[in-house]
Amino acid sequence: LPVKALEILDVPENISDEKAKFKRMMFDIVYLIGFMCSLIPGPFPHLSSIASLMLLACIAISFFDENFYLYMALFIYLRYRLLLGDTPAYRLYSYLVVVKFVLELKNIKFRISYLPALLVFLMHSLFATGRFESIRVGLNVIVDCVLVYIVLLKILSDNRLMRKFLFAFMLGGLSSGIFGWTNDEFTKAINISGAGAQTVSRNFGALSDANFAGLFYSLCIISTVIVKDIAWWVKGIFLALFAVMLLQTASLSALLI
Repeated sequence: LPVKALEILDVPENISDEKAKFKRMMFDIVYLIGFMCSLIPGPFPHLSSIASLMLLACIAISFFDENFYLYMALFIYLRYRLLLGDTPAYRLYSYLVVVKFVLELKNIKFRISYLPALLVFLMHSLFATGRFESIRVGLNVIVDCVLVYIVLLKILSDNRLMRKFLFAFMLGGLSSGIFGWTNDEFTKAINISGAGAQTVSRNFGALSDANFAGLFYSLCIISTVIVKDIAWWVKGIFLALFAVMLLQTASLSALLI
């Protein structure tokens, strides 16, 4: 009888699944809006604050959803490009990551195997970064390492979420490339002495170094190849774009990767 009633009302039997799918779709749309915001600072640097506010609004909407952790993939590239005045939007996001971690603490399974690598990073932050830069910079790196650890605890426990994070990482690489193509401030030239002086333009996008950018673009190429459930023509477009970005970095180490 309930089934007949549902047919008359034209409501699917798996109404809860339909609602879940709709909810999932809405959060994915919110994330894509956040991604679009990350494309703004390159061609329109004067709108960086507005783009950062819009991105933070998307993050706030996604706070109780799994997509909240995907925003880290954008900040990997644009930490110092999405600004509210002189304050990185990433800083506010990092506070929210800690709050969410505390709220979900009882449901999180800690992975002891990650701790040795985390300890090495912490020691490097104190004794290397702290010595050659400053203790303040070293402490900031320690905080970032802990945040990465928190995000890894969440995404590596769910294969589907990990796949989404890799796709978000590719979108972040695209944002970085567009930033470099539209903002000449972050394109450097190197004079090569030999049989006459030559100039090589190295585009490192939204990152701070051409070799560093090349490393990330090479990882984007690898991610494009290994991530499943992406149409072949979408993979082709991503591979072509990342290949161009990689060549523009003129990074021999990244090309070797």
